Amino acid sequence: MKPTKFSPTIHGFHFDNNFVNPVLFGAFDTYGLCGGMAYCALDYYWNNLPIPTHVPADFGSTQYPPPGSRLYNQIYGRLIDSFTGEAAKWICIYPDLLLVAGAALGATVGGPFGAVFGAIAGGVADLVDRVSADPKSQTTSDLQTLVQQLDAGKPTPIGLAYSWNLGDIAKGHQVVAIGYDPLPNGQFGIYVYDNDYHDQTTYLVIDPAKPDNLTYWLLTGADGTVSTNRTPADTPAWVAMFVQENYKPKFPAYMDLVAGNETVVLTGPTVTRTVMQPVGPYGAGLGGGRPLLPVKVSTQVQTAGAPLTASYQLSNRGDYPAHCTKTGLRIVAPGGAASDALTTGAATPVGSLASGGSVALTYAAKSFGTGGSGTYLLTPEFVSTDGQTWLPLPGYTLSVAVDPPGTTLVPGVAPAPVAPAK
Repeated sequence: MKPTKFSPTIHGFHFDNNFVNPVLFGAFDTYGLCGGMAYCALDYYWNNLPIPTHVPADFGSTQYPPPGSRLYNQIYGRLIDSFTGEAAKWICIYPDLLLVAGAALGATVGGPFGAVFGAIAGGVADLVDRVSADPKSQTTSDLQTLVQQLDAGKPTPIGLAYSWNLGDIAKGHQVVAIGYDPLPNGQFGIYVYDNDYHDQTTYLVIDPAKPDNLTYWLLTGADGTVSTNRTPADTPAWVAMFVQENYKPKFPAYMDLVAGNETVVLTGPTVTRTVMQPVGPYGAGLGGGRPLLPVKVSTQVQTAGAPLTASYQLSNRGDYPAHCTKTGLRIVAPGGAASDALTTGAATPVGSLASGGSVALTYAAKSFGTGGSGTYLLTPEFVSTDGQTWLPLPGYTLSVAVDPPGTTLVPGVAPAPVAPAK
């Protein structure tokens, strides 16, 4: 397998694409937000943010974020982006695009899409014209693009067409390709995060000789691992695959678990050092900036091998319960060396945290800074629903200076650099 770093159990949503979307004040419903879920999952991935930890039970009987909620609106907005971004090429019309009637296309837009209808309608016409003329060209040409993206380590959103019959266009789907296998006879097996199957991996087999018959399988076993035993998915075949090349990451506004109020208690002396700081008005210095003058700054540093205590507050800013099986601090020594003593025995179980809830977490090391002098970074982390993978918490990274060179104790003489070791 040639995988990317995207894992459905880590980077995918932990609930299924079972959305029911009321249209025209509840006059009728549409179903699913697959494009929004695919795009949002990639948004968290590319921004190095943990995806919300919510599970189906957190939403009550619906088992998904209700219409109008913050998370629903974020996913819905990215669904719109998934249509408009590929309107000229890719239009896997999805449940929110109802096939009502249309003199030219036989389709109109369901739901509050008015501003984007023109772009979508043009995309539908373009797609129908192209695939009707040569239904094999889209899959075979986009397969090359997809392999290039995955070879570059980029998980890639793709669309799947259910049928060439325009009446079936609402059965199309949008997912994330996360890796591939070169198979015998020129075939390719594409590993997929499918938002219809949370915390599972699906497998799409593409045969360039039969590009309108794409077989589809579930690969995840009962223990959550990827299995070589293929189980037929609910939809075992698709007629075409489209690469959504115009996807661009957005910063996701919705988060649940975050870290704050980080503090650290050091064991060590106060030192002074001279730094160059800007003073005075802008325009007074060289190049029109602010002049730089030497200023003495006093700070406390950590003595290598002495005790250290660090703490932070874990909070749930989401609208539903958040989940973590462990919390801890990742300590990186100068130069990116291995973690220090705070990682040993520092994994604190939290479990579920109610919306708006918080818990204070403290970690103590009897001997800190044994990796040498310099700056150490302490990053709050947690283990989400997969029970094993450590993820960084949104928040701040603490920095701890251990016996830094170029300083003197206070009181003392002016700072003097330490002579280099011979």
